[in-house]
Amino acid sequence: MKFTAFRINQRYGRELPLTARLAELDDEYAFLEYGGDEAVAQIDAEVIAEARRLAAPLST
Repeated sequence: MKFTAFRINQRYGRELPLTARLAELDDEYAFLEYGGDEAVAQIDAEVIAEARRLAAPLST
């Protein structure tokens, strides 16, 4: 999940409101070097939820 957030942040940054949350989550991964696996799992879950939210209009 980290790679997904990283790529979105790298490509679009916070320029697009649609992808801004994934860019923020990428920044959170960067701060986790001092955290633990639980924190990584929580951000992974948020990235998955945000990706599903973005993909939902495509699946209708």
